[in-house]
Amino acid sequence: GLVEHYEASMCLLLFRSMGGSLPRDGPCSCKAFRTNKLEHNAHGVPGHSVESLNASTRALVDKLVQVDRRLYEYARRVFYGEVNRVLNATGVDLLCRASASARRLAPEDAHPKLGTVPGARGTRTAFHYIHISKTAGSSFLRDSPKYLRVGDTIKGNQEVPLSHTPGRRRDMVILLREPAAHVYSQFLHCKYHKCTRTPPDQFPGCVNLTEPSAGFREFLKHFEKSGLVKSTLHCYNPWNMQARFLTTHTESGKVITARNDTVPSLAAASANLDSLGVVGLVEHYEASMCLLLFRSMGGSLPRDGPCSCKAFRTNKLEHNAHGVPGHSVESLNASTRALVDKLVQVDRRLYEYARRVFYGEVNRVLNATGVDLLCRASASARRLAPEDAHPKLGTVPGARGTRTAFHYIHISKTAASSVKIK
Repeated sequence: GLVEHYEASMCLLLFRSMGGSLPRDGPCSCKAFRTNKLEHNAHGVPGHSVESLNASTRALVDKLVQVDRRLYEYARRVFYGEVNRVLNATGVDLLCRASASARRLAPEDAHPKLGTVPGARGTRTAFHYIHISKTAGSSFLRDSPKYLRVGDTIKGNQEVPLSHTPGRRRDMVILLREPAAHVYSQFLHCKYHKCTRTPPDQFPGCVNLTEPSAGFREFLKHFEKSGLVKSTLHCYNPWNMQARFLTTHTESGKVITARNDTVPSLAAASANLDSLGVVGLVEHYEASMCLLLFRSMGGSLPRDGPCSCKAFRTNKLEHNAHGVPGHSVESLNASTRALVDKLVQVDRRLYEYARRVFYGEVNRVLNATGVDLLCRASASARRLAPEDAHPKLGTVPGARGTRTAFHYIHISKTAASSVKIK
C-alpha cells in the first residue's frame, strides 16, 4: 500500500482478506470513501507539508533517499497493478478514476483489461485481441491481466474479423485452435444453449443431451455441400472459420455472406497472421499467455512470475465451459472426422502454419530468457551462456522441409557473439 492512497490501501487488505472479492455496501466504494471515518494519529505533531520546504532543503533530503525514491516508484507500479486487479475482479476502482465502473468486462470483450504485472515504465501498449469464436477467448481475456505489464491493456474485438478490428497489427493478439476440435466446440456450444431452453429449439441432437456427439453428424451434413446455406441453424457456419476471420471484409466472421469466404485464400490468411504481434494456440494456452507477457515486457519475463515450468503446476487459470459437458474430438468416428475435414481444409493448413509461427516464438523466448515455455526435456541446459555452448533455434516461419544444423566458424573478435544472438 501507499500512505498517499491510504484508503485504497486499506481496501487492498480487505480484498486480500476476502479471498479476491469486496463486500457490497462495505467501506470500499467511491460513495463510502466520502463518509468513512478513519484514524489519524498525528503523535502531537502540528499540521505541515513537504511542499513548504525550499529547493535547497529538498535537495538535501533527496541525497539521503535516492534508493527510497526508486523503491517508491517501483512500489507505485505494484500498487497500481493491484488496484487494476481489483477493478478487473470486482468492477470497483479504488482510486475513483473517471468512468472506472464502465470498464468491467461483461461480456469480456466489452472493455479493456488492465495489466497487473510490475515492470519498467515505458510506452504503454493497447493490445487488441482478435476473438475468433470458440477459441478460448473469454478465458484468455479474463486471464490476461496476469500476463500484462502495468500500464498495458488488452481489449477483445467483440468477435468481428481482422478487417474490422481497430489498432496496429503488431499490437494484435490471436489464438488459433486445432480445426476439428474447433468445429466440434461450435456445435456443442449451440446444442447445449439451444436444447436446454424451454421449449427447446429445433437443433440437431436435442433428443439426446447425455451424449455430446449426438446430432453432430447431422449438423455437419447441413453444411456439407456449400458454405452459402440459407440457414445456419442459428449457429456458427463452420466452413474455415479461422481463415475467414483473417481474410473476410464482411462485418461478421460467424456466418458467410460472400462466396469467397467459404474457401478463403490461405496465402492471404497466412500473410495476415504474420502481421500480428502475438500468435498463440489453444492447445498451448498457458505458453500462449506467456508469449503475451513476453511481448508486453519488451522481450523479457519477470522472475518468480507465472511463466516457468514450476509456476505452470500451480497457476490458476480460467476455463469457461459455457455449460458444455466434458468431451473430446478423439471420440468421434472416422466418417464424422472426414466430414469435419471437408469443411476445414484451409483452416487445417493455416493451423499448421500457425504452429510453426508459434514454435518459432517459443524458441525466441528460450533464446532470450532461457525459459522453455513448453517445458521440453533439458530445456534449462539450452540457455546460451556463453554463446557457443548450445544451438540457437530458428524463429523465422517458412515452408517445411529438411532441417539444417548450421555450424558457425567462430574466429575470435569477429563479432561472432552478436551474430549468434541475432
